[in-house]
Amino acid sequence: MKRRCKCHGTSGSCQFKTCWHVTPDFRAVSTLLREKLQRAVFVNSRNKNSGAFHPRLNKKRLARELVYFEKSPDFCERDTLVDSPGTQGRVCNKTSHQMDSCASLCCGRGHNILMQTRRERCNCRFHWCCYVMCEECRITQWVNVCK
Repeated sequence: MKRRCKCHGTSGSCQFKTCWHVTPDFRAVSTLLREKLQRAVFVNSRNKNSGAFHPRLNKKRLARELVYFEKSPDFCERDTLVDSPGTQGRVCNKTSHQMDSCASLCCGRGHNILMQTRRERCNCRFHWCCYVMCEECRITQWVNVCK
């Protein structure tokens, strides 16, 4: 939280001051959290109760860092224990540089290009009163699927 104040008074003088606490800008908070996540400290389970968290970090600095006791599961592979279906068979976007990209989703395994046919409603028309009539169209397209 940051303290923000506003002055009140005649001709802009600061006879009275009103102050309040405001939350920082969301982008600043998210940037800070991302930085902390990238340098988070792994605390080995066999030494988490001994007080010897990390030999190179003093306790003052460690109090400001994120720590974790378990490594994240590998969401690339199917794991029923954590209810993760994995990414094999997922449709990905070959040209994207975002989270839906084949490079990100396929975890380095590559992807296949498949022809997919699906049915969907099309040429819908509203009839007075009060229903919609649609045709059923077959759409065939090439899709990228993780190996």
